[in-house]
Amino acid sequence: MLTLPRLQGLAVAMISSAITAHFLIGAALIVYLPEAHRSIGLAQTTIIGAVLAGAGIVAWSVASVPWQLFVAAAISGSGWAATSGAASKRDGRSMVRSRSTKGHRLGIQRRKHRRRHVSALLILLIAKIGVEAAAVAVGIAMPLVIIPLSIFYLRRDPKGLGLAPDGLLIDSKPHVATPINA
Repeated sequence: MLTLPRLQGLAVAMISSAITAHFLIGAALIVYLPEAHRSIGLAQTTIIGAVLAGAGIVAWSVASVPWQLFVAAAISGSGWAATSGAASKRDGRSMVRSRSTKGHRLGIQRRKHRRRHVSALLILLIAKIGVEAAAVAVGIAMPLVIIPLSIFYLRRDPKGLGLAPDGLLIDSKPHVATPINA
């Protein structure tokens, strides 16, 4: 977080307020996620979210005045909400969705070694090409990775794969146990 104030001369308190706005906007939008999934589909919602999150990463890096921080917060908060797995648990694909859409948050993984590797890669990228160029690279890479994953894994529902939601084949009949002493 200290990079933005140092590069753009922005107050830390202003940046903190914009970060708070990012999460408040995301929290406000996430309640509409089930409706978005019903109306345009899980994959399309995730794709839109990935594009917004990528654009938000770039917007954060180029913000030079306070109002731009809040525009970046609105974009990235919307992307964060749209890529959330909160509403996709109903069909059992939430783990796949979560893993395919959280590329923008790999630095917050529970496993410390992953966090260190991603942080080291980001630090190296920033050192080599600068903050703005690194943000553009990550902002472009994120949708390029998430869009194909969303198309492949999230556009297909179990029925489209020939499966029932519990993993059984659609044409298969459940096994009915018969008592031995019948």
